Amino acid sequence: MSIIWHNGDWLEDSQAIYSVHDRLRLGECVFATILADQGRLVRWGLHIEKLVHNLGVMKLSLPYAPEDLLVAGQDLLKKNGLSEGRAAFNIFVSGGPGGNGIRPPETRAEQVSMRALPCPSAFPPVNAIIAKSVRRNEGSPLSQIKCGNYGENILAVYEAQEQGANEAILLNNQGRVTCASVASVFAVLGGALYTPPLSDGAQGGVTRRTLIERYGAVEKSLSSEDLFQSEGIYLANSLRGVVPVVSLDGRACPAPSLSIPADFHLHE
Repeated sequence: MSIIWHNGDWLEDSQAIYSVHDRLRLGECVFATILADQGRLVRWGLHIEKLVHNLGVMKLSLPYAPEDLLVAGQDLLKKNGLSEGRAAFNIFVSGGPGGNGIRPPETRAEQVSMRALPCPSAFPPVNAIIAKSVRRNEGSPLSQIKCGNYGENILAVYEAQEQGANEAILLNNQGRVTCASVASVFAVLGGALYTPPLSDGAQGGVTRRTLIERYGAVEKSLSSEDLFQSEGIYLANSLRGVVPVVSLDGRACPAPSLSIPADFHLHE
């Protein structure tokens, strides 16, 4: 059992917090995943900035001040004994109660929840596939945000598991690389670092942005063949930092010729 924070209240995670009428059931939800390291919520400001942006895309707002959420978040880590080591910290904002159908209610009452769970400091090697059962819609604004519509990603992970892999890289409707199920994709080509542009359906994120700024990663459309011919592939997200892909569709991938520390994201 762990303790969660929901609309200002401290609750056990087994308690029901969402009504069956909440628009969460329609996928009207935006979330952020943040690494907590030794009680510090890494890049909190950037994550909240991104969360507020993503809420705007979904026509939602954040009903609490970021500084108040930060205090509550730090208390949440303490209440769950996670002030030391690493933890996966999540903020969820749902559309709140609504009537039948999809029409938005006249009055909004967004619901905010936060949780924290233990997070390892090392992750297993990534054996990935290129998903064929599903494609990302690069024309949808939802492709660029973390929202409750993760069906495509889930289907891609099922496909990966069926093939004995543990990650899937998704293509868009034009056959271009977008992202992995829970990570941004970076490829080393000619000694330089490249990542798909948001316009191709890549999901924007804080770790992706940090890699671009620190390592001069270039946004460029990538094909499956680019990945197979690359000098290494990295996947990046807030919890894992960067991890190299060791195989893609059963083919061995070289260790990236451009070295990036796995924990590069811990340093502000």
